[in-house]
Amino acid sequence: MLLLLKQVFSGVFTKVLITLLIGMTGWNVYNQVTTKNLKSQYLQLLSDNGVLVRNVESSVETINSLKDSIEKYEELNNKLQQNLTASNGRVRVLQEKLNKHDLTDLSIKKPTLIEKRMQNATNETFNNFFDFTGPSN
Repeated sequence: MLLLLKQVFSGVFTKVLITLLIGMTGWNVYNQVTTKNLKSQYLQLLSDNGVLVRNVESSVETINSLKDSIEKYEELNNKLQQNLTASNGRVRVLQEKLNKHDLTDLSIKKPTLIEKRMQNATNETFNNFFDFTGPSN
């Protein structure tokens, strides 16, 4: 009977032992593959993170540059607005002067005076225009 028990247990024990060895080997292979995949994924994430950090830094620099540009353009816009207001004031003064005088009546009474002034103003305007646009070849 003892011999029979030894044979039964030795067969079961061997099967359990083999099953445990196969299971442990499978578990070991699974862990190695998983660890290798995790390391690979970790390295890829580190690389991606580096790229993202550089992109964020570049974006921050661009945003700061745009903020500076906005401030400069606002300052220039304010100066232009002040110049426009001053120019509109001068235009209004000139319009008031012209409205006080009847140039048609004056040109009928003194045509040479008006013609000479108009010609001189036209010449001055053309000279200013040519000076502004540059020399002609």
